[in-house]
Amino acid sequence: MGGILRTLAWPWHHRTLSRMTDLEEFGAYVSRTGAQKFLAYQAASNKKRAEFLSVLNTIRVDLQNLNFLDLGPAYGDSLDVCHEKGARSVSFTEIDPFFFAFNRLKKFTIGYRLNHLSKLHRLPSRTFDLIWCKGAIVADHAILSERVPIRRWRLADWLEQLEKLAAPGAHIVICPHWRNDGARRRVQNVTDSLLSRVMFGRGYKTLPEIPGHNHQPAFSLTYHRKLS
Repeated sequence: MGGILRTLAWPWHHRTLSRMTDLEEFGAYVSRTGAQKFLAYQAASNKKRAEFLSVLNTIRVDLQNLNFLDLGPAYGDSLDVCHEKGARSVSFTEIDPFFFAFNRLKKFTIGYRLNHLSKLHRLPSRTFDLIWCKGAIVADHAILSERVPIRRWRLADWLEQLEKLAAPGAHIVICPHWRNDGARRRVQNVTDSLLSRVMFGRGYKTLPEIPGHNHQPAFSLTYHRKLS
């Protein structure tokens, strides 16, 4: 219920946040409204930075002069790391008004306030050298979209659109969220799931388990593809 109420308040928060021009003003608003989700991600920032760097080390990506895109960066730790490491451009999509405003106000980012599940076509094609998506896809929904293809969103179509955004030789990293009760996933065999079969069919491979990045039961697998 709390999550639903927060979402219903988004338009009101967005109107206020969209007028802000600096992070000091934003910080005062967060303190005044007690934005719990934002504060929780802020508290986890150091861990998120280390996680992102661990994945980059695994796939051996040098951020210097790369065009980066994060689908749903939350606090934006990945954006900060890319900027610090010399990325040419740092872009993101976000629908949460607090996270969108915070990352917009960093000044070095290019922000798209949109739902990436349905509006990737609004982003520039053949542009991004590294595309990062952790937690912004629910694996169970992706599987259902393939089983019931009349649904509005379908994994295969989304992947096709996502890959159109990638520059030649780009890396795409996708770590979906698996629904669970805190101890047990709804889908037990993730490697042989319909989601994995779709991903493997499009040339993705699973990365070895990365401590701090992959953890059970929610973030079991990370898919990676390097485009030719």
